[in-house]
Amino acid sequence: MTEALGGRIPAGVALPTLPALVTRLDAAIDAPVGAYLGQTIRARGGLGMGVRSAPPLVTTTAYPSLVLDTTAGIRIGPVGLDLTVRNLVDIRNRDAQFEYASSFTPAIPASQTPALHYTMAPRRSFFTTFTLYT
Repeated sequence: MTEALGGRIPAGVALPTLPALVTRLDAAIDAPVGAYLGQTIRARGGLGMGVRSAPPLVTTTAYPSLVLDTTAGIRIGPVGLDLTVRNLVDIRNRDAQFEYASSFTPAIPASQTPALHYTMAPRRSFFTTFTLYT
């Protein structure tokens, strides 16, 4: 049993806006690759993959999503520089999907037919990080 919205929901019942599957797998490596002026040089990299199934009760064009993220960096002694790319292949994902009746035109009566509404997930994004270790 789960408590939601002031009521009890029996185990195994699909919640309307929550996907049945949400998973994330990440892998990273950090290794010394040499030395420069007596300072150790370390290289690092990482790859992450997230998968989410479509919400169970959204019926019109709902689909699962896949996101790949990656990072690479180098550290020489106390100085590090990293590049991170989120949504590596720039897949156009929907962050959240809902179905409900709505109308954005005040002069026209609202339809009672459910329409798909969604928020878009972030597009491909690049981030750099400069780090000083003490």
